[in-house]
Amino acid sequence: MFSFKVNDKEYKVRFGYRVLCKTNLIDRVVNITKQKDEEHAFQNMMATVAELLLAGLQKSHRDEFGYETESEKEAALDKIYDMLDTYEDESTEENPQDGYTMFEKLQEELMKNGFLSRITEESAKKAEARNATKIPQDHKKKAS
Repeated sequence: MFSFKVNDKEYKVRFGYRVLCKTNLIDRVVNITKQKDEEHAFQNMMATVAELLLAGLQKSHRDEFGYETESEKEAALDKIYDMLDTYEDESTEENPQDGYTMFEKLQEELMKNGFLSRITEESAKKAEARNATKIPQDHKKKAS
């Protein structure tokens, strides 16, 4: 769990299985790092930051950000967008606060909880296997 402050109020972010299983947020986070189109990557990242933050606030702040229907979710996301604006407004040189910083914190929390770390490990293993150099064996004598 990590926490941050906005308007002198502390918010605790912790991801739970229920909210992550009902969304495609993990897949979206993984795909953001793979995107080549910078314009769409930024737009997708900002939308994902808001939805990840909303998901992470469900455990400790459901009374303020909870939702059941799509219209309630949209209203809660509007609160999140306003919160992110204020979060950035409160940024200082000693404590930089922006969308990228929040995205990094959210990713770190997903990694700590194991939600993202296993996917990242598996992707790295697959990439390593694809890039492995194979040594030709045709120069060796065949055993009789």
